[in-house]
Amino acid sequence: MNVAVLGRGAIGSLLVAQSQLNQTPFDMWWRTPEPEDIRVWLQNGDTVSLKHSEKVSPDLLILPLKAWQISKALNDIKPYLSPQTCIALLHNGLGTEENTLEAFPENSILRLTTSKAARKNGDDVYETGYGQSHAGWLREPPTAQRIAVERLIAQVLAPCDWHRDISQPLWQKLAVNSVINPLTAIHQVNNGQLADKSFRTHIDELLREFCRISALENRHFDFEDLQATVAKVIALTAENFSSMHQDIYHHRPTEIDYINGYLLNRAKLHGITLPLNQSLYSQIKQLESNYLSSSKSPQNSARKN
Repeated sequence: MNVAVLGRGAIGSLLVAQSQLNQTPFDMWWRTPEPEDIRVWLQNGDTVSLKHSEKVSPDLLILPLKAWQISKALNDIKPYLSPQTCIALLHNGLGTEENTLEAFPENSILRLTTSKAARKNGDDVYETGYGQSHAGWLREPPTAQRIAVERLIAQVLAPCDWHRDISQPLWQKLAVNSVINPLTAIHQVNNGQLADKSFRTHIDELLREFCRISALENRHFDFEDLQATVAKVIALTAENFSSMHQDIYHHRPTEIDYINGYLLNRAKLHGITLPLNQSLYSQIKQLESNYLSSSKSPQNSARKN
């Protein structure tokens, strides 16, 4: 199969590096080609260098991007895609699926999620943790292509579980992200610090709000099971910094609209409120606004010039 991965992000670079070691060739499409290679440092001690590839219509295109980047990225590369290209969405949160299905009515669409972890520093990417992946079709391709894609994804995202209904694991991942991401971003702490008892009330209240809206969406979760899941993720990723923490730290847009914001939008449709989600959402948006406004100030503009 001709497979392409879009972007220079940490997770995408990690997937391509691991694929090369497994002799599964992947192309990398960088939205803005850079002269420097990406170096990926794997936990097993291997180092892999990655280069930009010329765009040739792929059988499978994987988009390991931020959720807010998906729509524009697909629009930009649409001329390079054929109706037979399978599009695989790999990001935190929910909210891109319906737009992608509508914008590409002839293409098969695959939804992925993973807890694999990697950190990027300049042109270096460091694998920071192994993890479980989940996959499921939003729109299936013909049988032969479906089998080929499923085999490839099972290799590059191993261990990977396939789901007839991918929305259930996506909602469970959303529960974890709606807790860990905003709390670590606002307080600028690593994941492990959320185990402190000072965060327990907020974590429990966020999970109660999640259970309330997920039940209205016919996605039923046990509150105590979610508590245990979040505690496990915090423990296993104790030294890691969440993606939203890193976005706030580096003054980048966050995925808050596709995580807590997504829950708030669903709650609005059902006529209910989620007070703590709303509070955290507002705080993150204010932080984004502060540094975006600062970057546009006359003083900063003068410095850049």
